[in-house]
Amino acid sequence: MDYDEYFSKERKWIDESLAVDNGYFYDAKEDGSVVRFKFSLTNEQIDQTTISDQLGSVSDYAVVYGKPIFIVDHHKIIQTDENGENQQFIYEDPYPIDHILASRELIYFVRENSDFTILRLHRKSGVADELISSTEEISSYRPLSNYTIRWSVFTEEWKEFLKTGKLWEDAPPGIEQSNNYFYNSKTGEKREVEDSDYDADGFFKYTIEED
Repeated sequence: MDYDEYFSKERKWIDESLAVDNGYFYDAKEDGSVVRFKFSLTNEQIDQTTISDQLGSVSDYAVVYGKPIFIVDHHKIIQTDENGENQQFIYEDPYPIDHILASRELIYFVRENSDFTILRLHRKSGVADELISSTEEISSYRPLSNYTIRWSVFTEEWKEFLKTGKLWEDAPPGIEQSNNYFYNSKTGEKREVEDSDYDADGFFKYTIEED
């Protein structure tokens, strides 16, 4: 679907990482290597194979319909098969990128320059849209649709707690971990998420009217 048609209406974000389950998992090591493995019935890693020698240094990845999509050498996005072969170049950014999320149509990632920017790449057209930028490091984000995302940055009190080196579960009661925000690229609405945005079960209230 071309860019204009795809963004002609709002479409719900669907996690397609488990749409085709070939049993493989991937572990991106701190040194940039990637190990492919499976889990045994006793939840142990088996059939471990290092595939990074076909790629380069990998910092993050996503899997869409059984095909891994890697951030390579901090600047490139490359799709491969489960062996790291049959490489398909998707995108290259002049600045370091990380934190990839992907579907068949879209790839999201964070550009790390003087600011932290969430980008949305339309895979067929190759158009990369800058959605939001933050002077604070983005701790997490999640698309809600092809128009909307939520993202978070750590609060100052949480950053001070992390400096102590203590475990998350040892945090003092009542400490606020993050400030959460919402953005709609269609309307331009950008705001902080409030308590009233959540339902009684703690889920974010957002409805998409689909045909």
